[in-house]
Order: sequence, then C-alpha cells, then structure tokens
Amino acid sequence: MSEISEEATNLIDNFEYAVEDAVSDYTMACGASQKHQARRNLEDYIAELELRLDVYNGNMYDVVVDENAKLEAQVVIANKRIAELEAENERFTVHSDIERQDDKSPNHTQIDTVVY
Repeated sequence: MSEISEEATNLIDNFEYAVEDAVSDYTMACGASQKHQARRNLEDYIAELELRLDVYNGNMYDVVVDENAKLEAQVVIANKRIAELEAENERFTVHSDIERQDDKSPNHTQIDTVVY
C-alpha cells in the first residue's frame, strides 16, 4: 500500500462509508476484495499525485532560488557600475570646478613682456 496524506485517507474513508450505506450487505460481502483493491488503486494514484506535487513544489523552489541568485548577481554588477559612474561623475565635477577657477583667475602665463 502506498503512503498518502491524512486528508486523502479521510476522503477515501468517507467515500467508503457512503458506499457502505448505499449498498446492501450481500453486495458488500461479494465485492469486499474488489473494494479493497479499488481502495489500494486510489491510494496508489493519490500517492503518485502527491509525489508529483512534492516534486513540482521542490522544483519550483529550486527555480525561485536560482532566479534569486541570478538577480542578486545582477544587483552586484549594477551597484558596481553605479559606483564607477559616480566616481567618473566626481572626476568630471572636480575637473570642471578647476577649469572654472582658471577662467576666473588672471592669465599668469606671460608675466613679463620681453622686447627684442
């Protein structure tokens, strides 16, 4: 017999009780082995479905973990690029500030006038 969940077992039990109420003792006595075989078949089928569901849920968990890892790697790359761009922006800002200071100061490249 296959292992199935308690909920599935309860469903089968409730089905059996309904069948027992609806069918005469004679029919139940003649069909007892068929009833037990049908129950085993149902249990096997339900166990297979529950196993598939467990595998599916396990696979989905693995997919989510893999996708999360990929996204985290992309975040690291993006943060690195942001840091590079911020550093480049800082260099341009400093360079621009220096040029503005040079534009405001007098031109001291030619201090003396040389006459030949």
